[in-house]
Amino acid sequence: MRTWVQVAVFLLLTAALAGGVFTLVRQPSPGRVEITLPTPTPTPEMKVYITGAVGQPGVYQVSPEDRLEDVLRMAGGLTEDADPARVNQALRVADEAHFHIPAIGEVIPTPTATSVPGKVNINTASVGELQALPGIGEVKAGAIVEYRQKNGSFSRVEDLLLVPGIGPTTLENIRDSITVN
Repeated sequence: MRTWVQVAVFLLLTAALAGGVFTLVRQPSPGRVEITLPTPTPTPEMKVYITGAVGQPGVYQVSPEDRLEDVLRMAGGLTEDADPARVNQALRVADEAHFHIPAIGEVIPTPTATSVPGKVNINTASVGELQALPGIGEVKAGAIVEYRQKNGSFSRVEDLLLVPGIGPTTLENIRDSITVN
């Protein structure tokens, strides 16, 4: 009796397997399978201008992860009369930035105070004047003045993003209250 049960189970499993294979074979082919890979996003072109005591002053194309030390390398390095202690070489670069590498003993002139009524000139303002801006406390104001002393004048308002502690939100909050002229 046991043999009949085994034979019946075997026949039942064979029939189920055959039915499954028949069903798979009869299904239409899904057609050609295409795999689409994402296209890489192009890195925006960024350029900086470097002047002063470097081998080859000029405009250089950089990437967002570059630092001033990378730009110095591109520009042929520092000259013998460069004063590297007055420049933060670890500074991350930003598009359209201007870096001036001073020579030993070089006096960097303070911009003349040509003011725009109702606006704070970030190239001439004192720490106290900068603190009057919304969201700028003593630390950020000090960082702006320190950056300006080490790197020279800001050529445009957006250069504030190069100052440690100043981000896009802070810049947007003070944009209408500041000038570089």
